[in-house]
Amino acid sequence: MLDTAQKEKIFFWAAVVISVICLIVLIVVISRKLSKLSSKSTVKNITALRLQALNTKIEPLQGTQSSIYTTSLPDNQNLLINYQTAGCRLAGYLGPLQDGVYSEDEAVRLALAAGNRLFVLEISALEENPTEPLLIARDSMGYRRALNDGSIKKVSSALASKAWSKGITDPLIVVLYFQNAPSISKNPSGYISYLSKVAKALQPLIPNHLGLTNVGNFTRQGMESTLFGYSTEFYKNKAIILTNANTTYFRDPTQVGVNRDIAQNEDLDFLVHARLYKQDGGGNLGITEISPAGQSAKAIIADDSYFLTTPPDRLGGIINLTRNTFTIVMKKDVTYIPTEEQVKLLLTTYGVSCIPTDPFSENGSGILKPFAKNLFIAKPIPIRFTKPAPIVPSVPNPALDARGGNLVAPKL
Repeated sequence: MLDTAQKEKIFFWAAVVISVICLIVLIVVISRKLSKLSSKSTVKNITALRLQALNTKIEPLQGTQSSIYTTSLPDNQNLLINYQTAGCRLAGYLGPLQDGVYSEDEAVRLALAAGNRLFVLEISALEENPTEPLLIARDSMGYRRALNDGSIKKVSSALASKAWSKGITDPLIVVLYFQNAPSISKNPSGYISYLSKVAKALQPLIPNHLGLTNVGNFTRQGMESTLFGYSTEFYKNKAIILTNANTTYFRDPTQVGVNRDIAQNEDLDFLVHARLYKQDGGGNLGITEISPAGQSAKAIIADDSYFLTTPPDRLGGIINLTRNTFTIVMKKDVTYIPTEEQVKLLLTTYGVSCIPTDPFSENGSGILKPFAKNLFIAKPIPIRFTKPAPIVPSVPNPALDARGGNLVAPKL
């Protein structure tokens, strides 16, 4: 006969075996459910349902907002840095966040119809295919929630064909927000290749890309320090590209041990106008880094708490920051929609440039309220940047002309 200890041991292992079997069955059931949910027919059906609801909600907004070119500011203030715009998170995604769908062309069409002029492409890769950059809808914990994934190229194509249609010439800002990427220190070749694929996918935007101009060459962040400091007319029909990834390795890949030629259509550094940095204490935002010591960032991204928890005695410093820097407020949580009071504080008190949100969120209306009538709104006068007047040298007194030393002695 078995003693008590032996019986307990048998019961223990029997329980372990049963638990393992139950776990395997659960995994199989979930896998089958996900497979069923992710089937083409299911994605197609959900897309149709989302479009039916969103077309009714968003299409009436088409053409109701005024262009940036209908706003009249003094010449020394009519600069892009002095304007704020609505931004679209999860570009190409129809939602909802849980079990939603990517339908790039339709999602871009509707987001533009709502009045968004800044689009955030949230780029990451699946664990099973870490070399392929995709648009993936993730929750605040980083879990993939969509039934399918988005194409960067399809979003780029949709933006290129629709952003400047129907007489609209306002600038478009594209944010390449990398949630993850291969490590540049551990896998430099993988990093370069990953970013190169993104560059190829952006080629539809090339005809509108801000490049060589009469004031300088904007490629490779060549004019980063003054990127937003020109008259709004300068940006007509132009696409501005920002990213939180370090693209400077493309200039000399050998510095990280990559010995291969990189074609221009695979060179992401060529396309990027400015790098997005974060502030110390500005939140955990993908692969975004703090700007190097001694370097002044011209485009930043930060959690809303960075501004909303600012002590009154630091308000002046914050305003000086946003007056000179294109500023995006974004949280890791893609469902984030600030309250009306928070929006007012962020835009009119702190002077941030954009607060991207999911335009198709069940709690949203396609766009934040301040942008209901304008694609771009001017910042309040006290927080605008004023371009200094050019210094004109004074005309010297003719009596001081030394005539090259050939002075004639006066007659007595």
